[in-house]
Amino acid sequence: MKRTLLSALVVSCVLVICASAAIAAPSHRSSAALRESLPGGWVEVAYKDAEVAVPKTFSVVYPNEQYCGVFASTGTIFLGTVAVSQTCLENKSPGAQVTLVYMRPQYFPPDSLQGYKSIRQDGLRLYLVTVNGAPGYYSPALGMEVAANGPDSVGVLGSFAPSPRRVVLAAGPAPQVPSSWVSVSFDGLSFSVPSDWTVKRTNYAMGIGQICSVSGVALGLADSVLLSTDKKFYAVFCPLLAQWPQLPVDGVQIDSGPYAPSVTASSNCLDLNALHACLAAGASYAYSILVLKVTVPGREKPVVVSIGLAGSGMVARTILYSLRASSASAHPLQAAGTIAGSLVRVGGPAPGAAVALPGQVTARSSAGRNFTATVAKSGRFVLSVPPGAYKLTGHSPLVSQETCTAAQPVRVKAGQEIRGAEVVCSIR
Repeated sequence: MKRTLLSALVVSCVLVICASAAIAAPSHRSSAALRESLPGGWVEVAYKDAEVAVPKTFSVVYPNEQYCGVFASTGTIFLGTVAVSQTCLENKSPGAQVTLVYMRPQYFPPDSLQGYKSIRQDGLRLYLVTVNGAPGYYSPALGMEVAANGPDSVGVLGSFAPSPRRVVLAAGPAPQVPSSWVSVSFDGLSFSVPSDWTVKRTNYAMGIGQICSVSGVALGLADSVLLSTDKKFYAVFCPLLAQWPQLPVDGVQIDSGPYAPSVTASSNCLDLNALHACLAAGASYAYSILVLKVTVPGREKPVVVSIGLAGSGMVARTILYSLRASSASAHPLQAAGTIAGSLVRVGGPAPGAAVALPGQVTARSSAGRNFTATVAKSGRFVLSVPPGAYKLTGHSPLVSQETCTAAQPVRVKAGQEIRGAEVVCSIR
C-alpha cells in the first residue's frame, strides 16, 4: 500500500492538516475487497456510517467514557466523543509500542475545506486531518473522521470505509431475495434468511448483543435467527471483562414479550411492505446491529427487530426489505393495497409532452404516515400501502422545484391495485 508524505502546513484552527506525518493513501479497491484483504487477526469496528479494521487484541473505548486504565498491549480505538486527557494517553504499558485510533462524528462547513489536500477512495472524497496529534482522514459524505498513531496506523487508516449500516439504509430499490433463502414467521412478522441459518426459539429475554459484552455492539450468534417471547428474565453472572472488539456477524433477533429490551424509537422511520419500522435512538445502537421498533398490523405493541451488520451489508439489507406481516396475523381490513403510477415532467417548450423522471414518490396518509418509493429512469413507481386515502408528492434531481404533486388524493381499499397515478412536476 502506498504512503503519502504530507509537508508541514500552516492552517486555520477550523481544520488542521497533518504536519510532516506519513499516512496510508487508501487503495482504490472496493470496500468488500478491502475487508477480504485484512491481515489475520484483524476485525472491523463500526460506528455510525463508518468503520475501520483493527487487531482483535485492541481495546475499545465507547462514547462518553473516561478511560485512564492501562492500554491494551497493542492499541486502543476511541469511538465518538471520549474524554481523553493527556495523562490518559501517557498511561500505557511501560515500553509498549501501541497504536491509538480515534473515530468520531465530525462536520466541517464545505467552504472551510476549499484549498485543502484531499484524496478519493471508493468514490469518497477524504480530507487529510489530525485528531489529538494523530494524522488521518475526514469524510464529508460519512460525516466521520478517523486518525491513528502507532505501528498499526497504516493498516487502520487504509481500511477506512463506509459501514454496513450505511449500505443497509442507503436509498435505492429493495434487493431481490435469493431463491435459495427460506421464510421465517414469528409473532406476526415474516422475513427471509439464508436456508443454512439456525433458527432458535426461547422464552428468555437475552438482551441485544453478546452476553457479558457491551450491549448493542454485535449479535451473539452468527448466521442464526433468535426468536424470543421474552416471558422470563435471563439471569447470568458476568465477570469484569475488558472491552475487546466484538466480531460483527450476520443474524436476526426478534423480541416481542413483556421483558423485551427497552428501545426508544427515533424519528428515522421506514415503511416496509405495510410495516412501520423506526430505528432505535441513541449511541447505544450505532454499531454492528441495526435495531428497529416495528409496528405490526393487528398487534398492540411494537416488536423489536435486531439485524446483524457484517460484511458488505447486503445480507442485512435483503433481510430488512423482506420484512412483512405474516399472512396468519394480518387482519383482512388491514391487508395492503397498491398504488402504481409514474413521476413525470410537463410543460416547457412545445409540444410539452410528459417526460419520465427519476426521483422519489411519497404517499402520505391522512394519519400522517409516509410511504416512499424510489423511482428509476423509467419514471414508474409502485407503493404498497394499508387501506386509506393518500396524497402523492414527489421530487426529482432533474427539476428545480422542491415538490411535485398528483392532481388529487388516491383512496386505496384492502387488496386493491390503483393504476395510472401520475405525480407531475410542472415547468414553464
